[in-house]
Amino acid sequence: MTETKPRVSRRLGKDMYEHVSKVYFIEAVGLDLIKIGYTVDPVKRFMGMLTMSPVPLSLLGSIWGGPQREAEIHGQLAEHRTHGEWFQKVPEVMAVVATAETSYGSDLLNQVARERGAALKAYLEKMKRGEVIRPTRGPEKRPRSLNPRSEPYEPSNSRHPHPLQEQT
Repeated sequence: MTETKPRVSRRLGKDMYEHVSKVYFIEAVGLDLIKIGYTVDPVKRFMGMLTMSPVPLSLLGSIWGGPQREAEIHGQLAEHRTHGEWFQKVPEVMAVVATAETSYGSDLLNQVARERGAALKAYLEKMKRGEVIRPTRGPEKRPRSLNPRSEPYEPSNSRHPHPLQEQT
């Protein structure tokens, strides 16, 4: 006789997130955009976003709640939505953000984010000027793609000619 596991409805699963998750507020600095999402660990989510973002980010805070609370806030601020979970930084949005508690260590996290943002900005400026150097190759060696001496790749047809080419 096999033992069957009790089925848990998706609704019950979603309700569980309301008690263990937080709705977070992250600002894209300089773009006047606020991301409103939910996660179990806002700090981990923030650090993950830092690695993907082309602009500096700032963790503004979080409040208890999961997908239902997030949906309520999204509905309340729908007229200020720009795309996805991003909203314009307007007084109505900032009033909701003001109800959030700051995360433990958020000052340190935001300092790290500012430093990463400044480093990224400097790197992008170097890219624009054509001064990009791969850190693993050292300051003396430029990437092959920027090396003026490198020749474009041309396959040799002497050993294995293309099957559709005429044989001479």
